[in-house]
Amino acid sequence: MSLLEWKRELPLDAPLTLSGLPEGYDAVILGELAKRADRAGGRALLHIASDDGRANHLKRALEFFHPGIRVLFFPAWDCLPYDRSGPKADILSSRIGVLSDLATGKVRAGKPVIILTTLNAALQRVPPADWITAQALPIREKTTLGREKLSRYLTENGYLRVEAVAEPGDYAFRGGLVDLFPPHAPSPYRIDFFGDEVESIRTFDP
Repeated sequence: MSLLEWKRELPLDAPLTLSGLPEGYDAVILGELAKRADRAGGRALLHIASDDGRANHLKRALEFFHPGIRVLFFPAWDCLPYDRSGPKADILSSRIGVLSDLATGKVRAGKPVIILTTLNAALQRVPPADWITAQALPIREKTTLGREKLSRYLTENGYLRVEAVAEPGDYAFRGGLVDLFPPHAPSPYRIDFFGDEVESIRTFDP
């Protein structure tokens, strides 16, 4: 298939082999495929890159050529199984965030979606979707939620209690306020309690 033909004949459900492309052109084609998949039934597109370097390069190119497409990056662990030290907090939060969006259906946000990952990440085991949805704790304004229950939930699900929230996975109790930084969220949240009732929820700059 020549470069003049690809945009007219891009298949969604058949093998497609392209070669000899200029650097970055794969991102242009991948974005067009994602748009067609979205129009064909709201499907997300999964792309498996060879390694982290290639995935990061492709992510930047997709954001440049297709700013209207949502790119979810699912990284591999940066440690070996059963290591004494676990993955970095930002890698854990990215993985949990993408898995949570997939399990709860939030990956569909009214625009094309590309799930970008690597060969190593695709081969690593992940929790089942029903387990992830079962761990969710909805927090809404004007509902009752005891702070002790919230603290227990956060601790059991890997959050770290700190004096001041600074990065994903942190939470802090400040009198009637609870600051927490959910994985994959762009900024932390401040929950204002009145007794056991959630009075307000807002984001803040840490």
